[in-house]
Amino acid sequence: GMYTDKDGQQWYIKHGAESQHVVEDLANKIYRHAGINVPETKLINWEGKVAHASKMLNTDGGGEVPSSISSSHEDIHDGFFVDALLANWDVAGTGDSNLIMDSEGKVHRIDNGGSLYLKATSGSSGEEKPFGPADDHKTPLSELETFIDPSYDMGSTRSSMFKSMDKASKQRAFEKLATLNNTSIADIVHASGIPPYRMDEMTKALISRRNNIIQTLVDNKDGLYEIETTTAGQSFRDIEQKYKLRKEELDAILEDN
Repeated sequence: GMYTDKDGQQWYIKHGAESQHVVEDLANKIYRHAGINVPETKLINWEGKVAHASKMLNTDGGGEVPSSISSSHEDIHDGFFVDALLANWDVAGTGDSNLIMDSEGKVHRIDNGGSLYLKATSGSSGEEKPFGPADDHKTPLSELETFIDPSYDMGSTRSSMFKSMDKASKQRAFEKLATLNNTSIADIVHASGIPPYRMDEMTKALISRRNNIIQTLVDNKDGLYEIETTTAGQSFRDIEQKYKLRKEELDAILEDN
């Protein structure tokens, strides 16, 4: 429901599905770090349990995003690789219901509870889905294909969003992904509400999935993901060093946290 705090700010609060709330808040923090538009969110105590509070956006002059815009809007295209990283299968929602335009014309992803290891749900708790380290970096993450191929289940909405991406759009989307180095990923995860027993595995999974996407770009399968970063024959290590993706050794990061 809608609630107003003591300063007059409105928040949309969801409670009753604690695991989903934790996942959505973590996904939003990763999106925000990468510069992808999502509402400001936080986890709060609601009658002794974890709830999810989302700061309401000013949608005057905006609101629902028509398909004619969602298929070409820069804000949507910018999040493609981060959507794949997070396995946000429900990024669009039914009829683009999970996208909203604010008063400045910016498009926000407003319901990201179907990210990481949970499927989207309208019930009390989400069903888990495969989400883990992509140890075989020669096999692209499935989301890199399912998000742009309408033949996959629930792929038609997503594919209409991303199929018109050109080389410049993919380059911008990659730059967003590349802000997520090892240190930032570990810091975000370990400051989140994710259960402690999941924190290290989640950190490693996200780093591995990011590396998988970069390896796919380096391999440039069928030219589908051709971007500036890979046209000069750069290797994975070249990109890793250019964007300081390691920054600090992962073992040290996990030990510090």
